[in-house]
Amino acid sequence: MPDAGISVRTVNTYVDRVRIKYANAGHPAPTEANLVVRAVRDGRVSLGEL
Repeated sequence: MPDAGISVRTVNTYVDRVRIKYANAGHPAPTEANLVVRAVRDGRVSLGEL
């Protein structure tokens, strides 16, 4: 598979930032699974995109 040009560290940083934003909005998502559920419920991601 070709290199996507984004490091694991960068992805983790973005995920952490999103998690903080949800927590600050009163909707904590402590696990990645919780984060996916929140994103689907909020219409940010569709099940078809997963």
